[in-house]
Amino acid sequence: MFASRPPIRRIFEIHSAITAGTHPNTATLASRFEVHRRTISRDIEYMRDQLRAPIEYNPARRGFYYAEPNYSLPIIQMTQGEVFALFLAEKVLQQYRGTPYEGLLKSAFAKLVRNLPDEISVDLQEAVHAFSFDLRMTPPFDPEIFNALVEAVRKKAQVRINYRSPWSRASSERVVDPYHLANVGGRWYLVGFCHMRNELRMFTPSRIRHIELTGDSFERPKDFDPGKFFESSFGVMTGARLHHVKLKFNPKVAGFIRETTWHPSQKARDLPDGGIILTMRLSDLKEVKRWALSWGENVEVLGPAPLREGVRRTLASLRGLYGTPESGDQAEE
Repeated sequence: MFASRPPIRRIFEIHSAITAGTHPNTATLASRFEVHRRTISRDIEYMRDQLRAPIEYNPARRGFYYAEPNYSLPIIQMTQGEVFALFLAEKVLQQYRGTPYEGLLKSAFAKLVRNLPDEISVDLQEAVHAFSFDLRMTPPFDPEIFNALVEAVRKKAQVRINYRSPWSRASSERVVDPYHLANVGGRWYLVGFCHMRNELRMFTPSRIRHIELTGDSFERPKDFDPGKFFESSFGVMTGARLHHVKLKFNPKVAGFIRETTWHPSQKARDLPDGGIILTMRLSDLKEVKRWALSWGENVEVLGPAPLREGVRRTLASLRGLYGTPESGDQAEE
């Protein structure tokens, strides 16, 4: 039977005392930590059995010592930088709020911080002022529905969902084989086979109003690869054929375009005037159209024709909505 794991901090202290050659025993260690001698005996047993510590007892000195003087604990020593990275990771993982992992993550981080050795110290309050992660645009979802999705994906259980359309208030009943849950840009998406559409589709958990198990199971196709599924999308939307997107950015924003990898397939070509032409291979044009429009007059869509025409129609609609500029209007900087 394995000994229960004692606090890491106490193990460090015991290790330090033995390494110092003071020959501590259960009585002196129990007094130091204000615990019962049986607790120290269990700690020593744990170090011997689980950490392979060569602890021996010297009757003449009435205390413990290491039979191998150069022994060191097989516990990962965390640097201040690593602890700080741990803090930043905890902030990033706030995107798991409302998921089955929220409580587990909070508990895990609390244990890690509680068991850090005394010599590790980081001003976390300073870190709070120095770094932040804005997750306000993450759509809310029902934790119970998300938990049910997690279990369905894990157990390969078919589900029946009531799904609200993003384009109207209407909803529909769908039978779905849930293949994969993905977090893209801070938002959660379900990839699954929709039996109503008879094809692989994307679903947003926040639009699911109700979910229940059908009682049937499914087998995920062996050729289903989440990485390949998303590799040709600009965000999450995918299509059946690849489009060769070509965008021309003027010198005013070219620097911003150069400093970021917008898509794995992108290729950039500098222009003599300081501008840049960006090309990408994408299977859907909706998201890249919205992105191109966000750059306003600083980008020209050179291709493909459907993307250029889509931008033209949108601009025509905006002109109808806002009208043409009056002669006295001034453009904002």
